[in-house]
Amino acid sequence: MLEQAIAFYHVVLTQSKTGAPALEYLHGRGFTDETIERFQLGWAPSGWDQMIKMLQSRRNVAIAELAEVGLTSQRQGGRGAYDKFRSRVIFPIRDAAGNAVGIGGRILPGGVGAGHDAAAAAAGSGAPDAGAPKYLNSPATALFDKSRTLYLIERARGEMRRSEEAVLVEGYTDALMAHQAGFENVVASLGTALTPAQVALIARYAREIVLAYDVDPAGQHAGSIGGAELFRLIGSLAAEETGVEITRVRVARLPEGKDPDEVIRDTPDLWREAIRTAQPIIEFLIDYYATAFRSERPRGGATPLGRWCRCCARSATRSCATAISRRWRVEPGWRSGFCWKLCGRRCRWARLARTGAEARAGSALVRGASPRTPSCRPRIRSTRRPSSSL
Repeated sequence: MLEQAIAFYHVVLTQSKTGAPALEYLHGRGFTDETIERFQLGWAPSGWDQMIKMLQSRRNVAIAELAEVGLTSQRQGGRGAYDKFRSRVIFPIRDAAGNAVGIGGRILPGGVGAGHDAAAAAAGSGAPDAGAPKYLNSPATALFDKSRTLYLIERARGEMRRSEEAVLVEGYTDALMAHQAGFENVVASLGTALTPAQVALIARYAREIVLAYDVDPAGQHAGSIGGAELFRLIGSLAAEETGVEITRVRVARLPEGKDPDEVIRDTPDLWREAIRTAQPIIEFLIDYYATAFRSERPRGGATPLGRWCRCCARSATRSCATAISRRWRVEPGWRSGFCWKLCGRRCRWARLARTGAEARAGSALVRGASPRTPSCRPRIRSTRRPSSSL
């Protein structure tokens, strides 16, 4: 049924006036007709039940069967069903064997073709309203679990195995543009943070992972968000047997304000170099938080550096300790400020670094000796002499 729905959406996109705005949008993003055909991209019309009627007329499919694969939603009050995907560009999602397991849909920018005009409203269009999500995936079904699925894994697995490297992006168009340009070891995480199950799927085919997410305020620049997500990934990799070592996860630095698909389309050599020079994830986080610490004057509360220390304590691993110790040795000026402002005073880790006890600090971190943020209360030595006994 999913294959029939995908074929229907593809025909609507490529052979009807209804799909013309979506086809124009895809061409404007730089996608060729060959790519659109190869990856079976489609357009879901705005009618409430056009896909349902098509499948029922051609395949005599029951509504319950469509609901089981995530193609329909139940009407309020339980009176029938309607198409789940309406007025969206359609991206078929497949498993590693190439079997259709789900669908992803994207609203066109500015509501183009989304049925917001008066004529569509008068006709009772089933187009998404203004509050609808930009991206919509199939719901969880017996076939589809987005936390265990990667977009284009069926296309990328061969090149991943050959190069022993997987490049992970966030969106459908990022992965599609990469494959169109010949970078065939690229997969997308369906808009979710990378999960241990997805890492385990990658580990079947590749030993190294390069994260190439968009560099924007929702990612690298918002350290309290992007950094926390990366640290959760580090903790998950340390706790679960995914088959990928933390030291083999790297982060690519892309030009500020540029999405991966833009970089690949406009400057493919820059993309190639960014992947080649990607930085190990822990070193990336150290650099990011260190820069944030230098550029932000503490004003009584937690600084970016303080948040780094707390994240690191929660996901303490030998790799974290090694990276910290290496950074202290390489850049002595940085170590004195490493834990300089957690609560407004020097903390115990900073004193250890200042006295050159990097190895002891690293060992303590590996053993989990500091599960909480280290105390910043200074140690006060008593200057009172013991009273002499009579």
